[in-house]
Amino acid sequence: MSIAICIVYSRQDEKLREQLETYLAPFKQLDLFSSWQDCTIGEDQGWQHELEDCLSGAQMVLLLVSESFIASDYCYSVELEQLAAQHQSGARCVIPIILQPVAWQKTPLGQFRVLPRDGQAVTDWADQDQAFFSITRGVKAAVRRLNLEYENRLRLQLYGQDFYTAIQRKYPLSPSALNKLKQAQEALKLGGESVALAEQRILLQTLYSQLRDLLTCAQWQAADQETVTLLLRLARRTSEGYLTPDSIRQLPCRDLQLIDQLWVEHSHGRFGFRVQKRIWQSLGGQLNSEYLTYSQFGERVGWRNREQWLRTEDEISFSLDAPIGHLPAKIYFSGFWIGFVIWPSLFARRDW
Repeated sequence: MSIAICIVYSRQDEKLREQLETYLAPFKQLDLFSSWQDCTIGEDQGWQHELEDCLSGAQMVLLLVSESFIASDYCYSVELEQLAAQHQSGARCVIPIILQPVAWQKTPLGQFRVLPRDGQAVTDWADQDQAFFSITRGVKAAVRRLNLEYENRLRLQLYGQDFYTAIQRKYPLSPSALNKLKQAQEALKLGGESVALAEQRILLQTLYSQLRDLLTCAQWQAADQETVTLLLRLARRTSEGYLTPDSIRQLPCRDLQLIDQLWVEHSHGRFGFRVQKRIWQSLGGQLNSEYLTYSQFGERVGWRNREQWLRTEDEISFSLDAPIGHLPAKIYFSGFWIGFVIWPSLFARRDW
């Protein structure tokens, strides 16, 4: 992939910019750069619009840092903050190039990795050819990283299409479907965290989008019902309408984590399986706990009031004012005694 580059500099540094472009010229000849634009800051009227045009579509931005650049409004502008945020997110590659000895570390530029090597200004090098060589080597390495990231994104997109197709056919995935996806990963030379994050993003955009939207809008009751629907689907017990200890042990860990993550995030840490599990364990809860432990847990999460257990959905409090750990709750109210074996079985799992 050829990189679109934008060079931002002060007019007073024209001579050094021309020298830099001479050293970077071979990159153009090798088609490493698809486009090349320069933009001066702070002098001519309308330079902001010129800069906006220069940055548009640029994957790499070189900031030529000097006394004039540091003194400009741009060095402390919202636009530079936005550029820094884009660099952090990986949307652009931003490289400050230190032309003159200035206190750039104490400016917003201090958050970037700079060139030449060790941040030594070009004009401070005994041999400026070596300074520019250090810069070109650093830029070339950055171009290589951008190309690798671009190729990896393309491979992840291709794998994402396969994963999306697979989950639309049947979810949870069958062993044969999982094997085909594994083969696709190997063919595309993918694996590890990047694949897991890509799959998670697709799941959140598809199977878990309704739960996410309901929780975002604080529709707690509907979100609780959607949680029941999802768990029964994952356990392949939709027709039965309730879970069993064995089916809970078979629930995919990743899906439990996603559902829990959505509840925890949108309730600001008040609701979710993780919250309930923490309370249960704090009381010494185990798979075969005594009735007293169940009662104490019920009182803590608001499922027990005045020595009476909640029996119906109408008694559940669908509000952020409910006790910590109160929701989700409906999956535990499939039946009185069923609930007593559901939450210990869920909280006993050690893989989430």
